[in-house]
Amino acid sequence: MPRGAPKKVGKVAKGAPAPALQTAPALPTAPALPTAPTPPTAPSTIAARDGRRPLGGKELARLTRIAERAKELKGKGANVELEVKIGFVKRGVFVAGVCQGRFRFLIEWLMQSNLTSSKWEETVVTHRGEVREIVNRRCCTSEVHFKRRIEDAVFLSSHPEGVAFKFSLSTEEPTGSVEAPAFAQQAVQAVQAVQAVQAVQAVQAVRLRQRRSFGIPSERLPDGQDAFRVDFTLAWFGKSERAAKEKQRNGADTAREIEIELVSPAYLSENDPERVAQSLYAKAASLFSSEMPSTQAFTVTLLQVND
Repeated sequence: MPRGAPKKVGKVAKGAPAPALQTAPALPTAPALPTAPTPPTAPSTIAARDGRRPLGGKELARLTRIAERAKELKGKGANVELEVKIGFVKRGVFVAGVCQGRFRFLIEWLMQSNLTSSKWEETVVTHRGEVREIVNRRCCTSEVHFKRRIEDAVFLSSHPEGVAFKFSLSTEEPTGSVEAPAFAQQAVQAVQAVQAVQAVQAVQAVRLRQRRSFGIPSERLPDGQDAFRVDFTLAWFGKSERAAKEKQRNGADTAREIEIELVSPAYLSENDPERVAQSLYAKAASLFSSEMPSTQAFTVTLLQVND
């Protein structure tokens, strides 16, 4: 063999398998795409959800007492308003309203349900002390109410965002209303009532509001009538209607409010105060309790009472 020639590789025996080819290195696996968050299940009704405990202790005693007073006033012929507002506590004071993201999340969640709902309606509310004049220009209606607060109780929840509830009992007595078409005598009486109020009290504030509502039925009422109502309200305040409308046009200082109100006098009359208290609380708590960490329950603590 000449010098410098490559050495021969050992011969492969006859019938022996050919040497295996070198395997190419595996291509790197593409990273998995992030999974979209699962949307909340649309409720058929608003019920207690995971993470909520029933009221107990002084919190239950206070809210039951408010329901008792509501039944007493109703028995005397008063028009009572029993409701809970959702908000936060800032510097020891309850402030009604939620952020834009929370407002949209909850209203879209309820829109997926089979709860009855209204369309958005706009009204102008003029506040004169305990007197409120509510005007709906689209429906051509005007109402005047004397609203008197009876009792409030503020509960601070264990929710990570610091959500708080304000349970309120008020009486609301209508003094007049106008509807189109209306009989002349009714219209005159309603206008006179408005003028009488205007002559005594000056305007303190004007509230322009847009509201959409969802009804919550009860099995304890015939034909599944609504016992509670959830109101979603966009509101703008001003010293005059013009000032409030200017804020609305500019998208400035928009208040986003959520409240749940007992709207069935029959439900209040036919159920004991503790059941009414637990039911109203459950409706509010169910909007937040499923968001609690697995190791923590949704609870509330009585923070403040005004009576």
